[in-house]
Amino acid sequence: MAAVYTSPSGGDDLAELAAAQSCGPSELADMYRHVSENIPITAKDVELPGYEFKCLSILFEKLSLDKHGVMRVMQKVGRRTRQCAIASRQWQWDLIWRTHSLNHAGFRQTETRLRLDWFWIGMTGDIRRQVATCCVCQAAKHSKHTSMTKRQRLDCGRVWQVIAVDLLGPFMQTPRGNVMVLVVCYQFSRWRHAVALPSGTAPTVAKALENEIFCFFGVPEIILSDNRSQLKSKLMHELCQIWGCKGGQNNLL
Repeated sequence: MAAVYTSPSGGDDLAELAAAQSCGPSELADMYRHVSENIPITAKDVELPGYEFKCLSILFEKLSLDKHGVMRVMQKVGRRTRQCAIASRQWQWDLIWRTHSLNHAGFRQTETRLRLDWFWIGMTGDIRRQVATCCVCQAAKHSKHTSMTKRQRLDCGRVWQVIAVDLLGPFMQTPRGNVMVLVVCYQFSRWRHAVALPSGTAPTVAKALENEIFCFFGVPEIILSDNRSQLKSKLMHELCQIWGCKGGQNNLL
């Protein structure tokens, strides 16, 4: 990419860039004075100024002025060494936006193109923040989040209409000899009940459902479950017919 010497005001004058670097009470202007007058940087000079002057003082040996009076810094870009112009504060936003608007490339490509001809302190962070606010890129970019698969909606409009059961375990054996947990979820109110079981066999699960759940709350219309063999066994199928549970998708019948 060719060097884009375009000022925020729309001119193409290198003298305007040199004036922006040297004018005003800024740390860049202070460094411009040291370079133009060949004033060495002392320890006292670095103590008082801010972060930008301190960073530029580290690059003092690589700073120089070209024939137009533009201060440049020697930077290694890829395998080549280039003389990059230092952008003043009022030029930085415009340079980022003009470069990014060429094809609305991402942060990395925009930074790579700018570093071919430009340099300033905090360049990476400024480019990242500016590109992140581009409305065109925000509208066109793809989401990084995986979309959720379509799930079946569990409609439950009456009390004790639908419950969901699941088995967890095996766990470490308790002092009472239990190793499994039967979890029952009431779909109408999302109330949950857990029952400790000594095993996960179909007869044990059926006995726990009848003694711990149905004897207290009654038999539901539909019992939902996953594809565990204990919950899909012939015994559970026959018990559902005895209990009078209605059939439905992904239920025990």
